[in-house]
Amino acid sequence: MRQIERGWLAARNAGCGKDVGCLQAFESAQLAWLRAAAPLPTGLPTRPGACQMAAVAKIVSRLEGMADSGSAVEETGGGYQVSYDMIAAISRAHAGDAALVCLVSLPSGCPPNDDRGKIYAVADLRTLGAWSLPDAEHMCGGA
Repeated sequence: MRQIERGWLAARNAGCGKDVGCLQAFESAQLAWLRAAAPLPTGLPTRPGACQMAAVAKIVSRLEGMADSGSAVEETGGGYQVSYDMIAAISRAHAGDAALVCLVSLPSGCPPNDDRGKIYAVADLRTLGAWSLPDAEHMCGGA
């Protein structure tokens, strides 16, 4: 429980920074979870501020076969984040690490059936490293 709380703080800080609306969404979702006194669900969260348990499934480079092309990580339950930069917290993660995956924001104004651009904050519960990245290289409606 203590490690989940530490991970939640790391994910919240990575995802929200000083954005008051984001911080309020995280706080509200966290209070609801604590009041429910139930285990966190697994998979991907669907509401901004909500977090769910997963595990790091795979750490890869953004472009297959190009080690310095950026970071990409997959989590169990269908989570995926990608960056053009090399993210140190992702580099320190290992496949199998427990992870807290939190939804930071949903894209808006997207064409039908194009929901790319969700932003997730993830905390590796082994290292307590955290990152906040989109689920695709381009936002909805982009290339």
